[in-house]
Amino acid sequence: MLLAAVYDAVRGQLGLSPYLVPVIGDPGGFAVIPEPDTRPIMERLAANGSTWRNEFAPRVAFNLPRYKEGTIERVTAPILLCVAVNDQQALPEFVVQVVEKANRAEILQYPVGDFQIYVGKTREKAIVD
Repeated sequence: MLLAAVYDAVRGQLGLSPYLVPVIGDPGGFAVIPEPDTRPIMERLAANGSTWRNEFAPRVAFNLPRYKEGTIERVTAPILLCVAVNDQQALPEFVVQVVEKANRAEILQYPVGDFQIYVGKTREKAIVD
């Protein structure tokens, strides 16, 4: 993915169209999220007229927002963090570690992967929580 991001960034500097890569793919394949349960979940979420496409320009990886130390301590609103503990894309441990520093945070953990929190019984539980 790093090579794809560099290639795409160079294309951008040259004024060429983006080099697009799949967001979701099968395990062992080339995609940002190559997890077995993700494709059917995204197909379900993207149904009913969604314009979502399974592609993105990997150059965005060079400009992703980063957590700035001390930011969460200044948040005065209550925070509810619902964590999919088996998420393989984000680092649940890092997010929990950061949110634990907040003044008014509640952290709930769900034993599911990345997109599984958006469907089924886990989704319903998270909504109630």
